[in-house]
Amino acid sequence: MRVFNDVIQASLEELIDYKLMGEFESLQLENYALAIKAHISGDTVELQKAIDSLEGCFKKLANYRLAILNKEFQTEELSVNEDFMGEAHFLMGLNFVYHSEHLFAKKHFQKAYQFLWRSGAKKKAIKSLLNVVVSESRENNHKKLIVDYEFITKKALSIGDNISAGISQLNISREFQMLGAFELAFKTCNRAINLLEGDLGTSHYYFAIIHRCHLLVDLKRFPEALVDFQKAKASPFKENKKALDVVEALLGDTKEIDLSHLEPTWKARLQDHRNGVSFKDLTESESQLVKFLSSGPKSKLEIIDELYGKNLDFESVDSRFRVLLMRLRKKKPNLVVYYQKKYEISDENFLSEIA
Repeated sequence: MRVFNDVIQASLEELIDYKLMGEFESLQLENYALAIKAHISGDTVELQKAIDSLEGCFKKLANYRLAILNKEFQTEELSVNEDFMGEAHFLMGLNFVYHSEHLFAKKHFQKAYQFLWRSGAKKKAIKSLLNVVVSESRENNHKKLIVDYEFITKKALSIGDNISAGISQLNISREFQMLGAFELAFKTCNRAINLLEGDLGTSHYYFAIIHRCHLLVDLKRFPEALVDFQKAKASPFKENKKALDVVEALLGDTKEIDLSHLEPTWKARLQDHRNGVSFKDLTESESQLVKFLSSGPKSKLEIIDELYGKNLDFESVDSRFRVLLMRLRKKKPNLVVYYQKKYEISDENFLSEIA
């Protein structure tokens, strides 16, 4: 028997399976499942059909989803019963984040996390926590938040939530790309895409494909980039299509790009391209060090064991480590810091204040 928590935290693949296989607690819940499926598939016609069959709080939530899909900014708070508050705050967070009101978005996602975790909807709670970090990154775009995204990845995988883990890995991949660790970014993006297979056909799945396309352009692997470009053209979402316009610009297309449906990360990529910004390539060993520190602070001995193994002469590997660190700091002066006898990525651990 499918209950409310099952429906609100299901992937697109699961929602399709529920329709084929599952019984729902009520007809209203079944129709709300159809509304969610239509929303994350970008299908306004099917979403409106579902709305027409809904009543009460379900109808309010579904109407709000339609407004979000149509990019219609909602200024009034959703008024629903206590049982629906987690879902309501999650949707209000989406409403604000899509209209660049990141402080308000963050507040609603934090409330959603609290309501949903208490109610047992842990996957949706983790997704809310992920969106808190995304909102923080958009409000303060100088922050990398890699450690926070790694924290969410581990927490999501511990409860079987591949989707939030995949989106977190996608965001980490972008951070690696901006550091110049292109091969590491590519491997991380592939991991993200594998984790997102359960949401094949959604906007964030297509964004992962488009991001990989961008990385393949960076790596000058143009035939493979073209394959991903063609895959992403199947997306029905305007924001995905606009991101593809940016990829075309990277390859020399000079057509004017409408910025109205362009996600912040893709606006930044376009701006970097127009300003001639390029990222210095990191070597494989430099990338390995960044990857290892992404999971949190590490001692010198831990780093040496990870990078060089335990069988080499310490003086030799210590010298190699110091040279490696010097090279990395020359390329990225403020990336790695030494604090309380450990090395770490120089960034705030934002989630330590929340989760």
